[in-house]
Amino acid sequence: MRNIQHGWIAGMVCLVAGMQAVRCDAYWNAERAALVGNWDTASQWASDQNDMTEPTAASDGNAVVGNRATMLYGQSLPGTNPVAEVTIDSAGNSCFVLCVAFGDGVNATTGTINFTDSGALTSDSWQQYGLADVCRATVYHTGTGANQTDDGFISLAAAAGSFVTYNLSNANASVTVSTTGTDDDLLVGTAGTGTFNHYSGTVTVSEDVRIGDSAGAVGEYNIESGSLEAGAKSAASARLVVGVDGTGTVNQTGGTVDLGQNTLGRLYVGGEEGGTTGVGIYDLSGGTCDVFGLTLIGDGGHGTVDQSAGLMKMVSGAQGWHIHIGRAGTGIYNLTGGTLQIVEAPSIVSLFVGSGGSGTLNIGDASGVGTLTSSGAGQPIDLKVRAADSSSGTLRGWSDNGVNAFELDGTLYNSGRIIADSYGVAGRSLNLSVMSSNSTVAGVSDNTTSNGWFAVNKGKLILPGVAVSAATTYNWGERQADSTIDAVNSARIKFNNFSGAGGDLDGELLATDRSDVPAGPVSLISVHDFSLSGDASSTDFNLTIRYDDAAAGSGEAELKLFHYTGGSWVDTVATLDTGNKWITASNLTAFSEFGVGFYQSIGSTFIVR
Repeated sequence: MRNIQHGWIAGMVCLVAGMQAVRCDAYWNAERAALVGNWDTASQWASDQNDMTEPTAASDGNAVVGNRATMLYGQSLPGTNPVAEVTIDSAGNSCFVLCVAFGDGVNATTGTINFTDSGALTSDSWQQYGLADVCRATVYHTGTGANQTDDGFISLAAAAGSFVTYNLSNANASVTVSTTGTDDDLLVGTAGTGTFNHYSGTVTVSEDVRIGDSAGAVGEYNIESGSLEAGAKSAASARLVVGVDGTGTVNQTGGTVDLGQNTLGRLYVGGEEGGTTGVGIYDLSGGTCDVFGLTLIGDGGHGTVDQSAGLMKMVSGAQGWHIHIGRAGTGIYNLTGGTLQIVEAPSIVSLFVGSGGSGTLNIGDASGVGTLTSSGAGQPIDLKVRAADSSSGTLRGWSDNGVNAFELDGTLYNSGRIIADSYGVAGRSLNLSVMSSNSTVAGVSDNTTSNGWFAVNKGKLILPGVAVSAATTYNWGERQADSTIDAVNSARIKFNNFSGAGGDLDGELLATDRSDVPAGPVSLISVHDFSLSGDASSTDFNLTIRYDDAAAGSGEAELKLFHYTGGSWVDTVATLDTGNKWITASNLTAFSEFGVGFYQSIGSTFIVR
């Protein structure tokens, strides 16, 4: 991003009202009677307030406004709340730089540009809109022409306290930032409040799109149709940063957002590379967002993606870039509709939920669910929930009500919290069985109290099966090499005998309020349903469950491990280890549902005569 300089600026066209004293080529004179006019109206242009004649003589040829030479000088223009408006309705208009609504920071100056018919404008360098406090600038781009810079950025709301809106609403129109440059961005809400309404047409940016750039700035990009492309040139940068150091929002209801197809693309939502003040929201309810590179939600600030429809496609490419939700800040991804697609790469790509900060992935809500899938012919996509001791990670929701919307097929690593939440709707489950295996994250401390596996609100959690083949010990919900199970609701099964060539130990964790949890004179805090599939059987095994001590509360010492067999819950007479939070039953003979909980209190009856 180029720095925005106030003060002495050479070689520019200013659509102004109440300007600061600046060096300027030509002014659209808002002090004349005709405040509204056409760009081609020569009499509307003046070099300064004392010389209101049209500039006719060429100077050094640095820039041209229409057919008029520039490099003239202007002084501050007096006035209160003046307004300047210009219409561009023909092709071939040009200038060196363009600034719209460059005021004195006191008067509410307003500048408006209307692109109509075939109206087009090319500026050799940058364009800035709203260059002082209380300035307002608006662009209505309804014609078919192009607005472009040859080598320079476009900045909306360049100054703190300014308000700028750009409206692009013709399918054949275009905005191009730097056709030849390699270091130029589109900034929406640079320091003030900026809005880009992309109703249709094409926006092409050589490098980055930055929304809510500076601390205190507010930026909003709304795309309904057409296309937005960042990294159009083969440059080193192609970023869409939503909430850089300020507050940024993207509302996509249609159209296409393309990041880095020709180079390395990056999507940042909430901060960028160490910035901690950025707040970003990406609301995807239609259309497609293609990220060819790295995705970081909550890189250092607070980032949220709300996807209720459309396609979010993440292409890691040969570099194998990962997807981070909560890299160093707070990241939240709400997938309630549409498709989140991760394209496989030659090397393993991971979806991180809490890689260094706080990450949350919510799949589904009470009304619907989106699809999380992978595509391509590369390595399977891994899912890692809480990947560092300093981070927190949560995966919550449901994916399966007869058709499973969770389709990642790599390894599941969980050292955070995975919660099956059906939002009170029967018949739903969080079905992660399509993943190849499940484990905790190596090198990350697993748990003290709150991390592990949970099922609430009629939810059911289905994990990948554990391959079993011998009379030995296996972990469910923990690394197989871990001798100490400590993730809440994980389990260890020791086969005292085993027959068959081998199969899978399948396990489910059920919310205690589900209708398929058998009733009885017990009060349960968890229910596990274990079974063996394939060529595997055992008639003598020990079962240890790392129970949820927070759910047990003050009655922890009274916990029992019940086995549902013969139509009732039977006390297994388990051993309780309150130090490790383990409850163990030995010499069990059959798999089915096992519940951790208490006997229900029957109470007492008193008769008073």
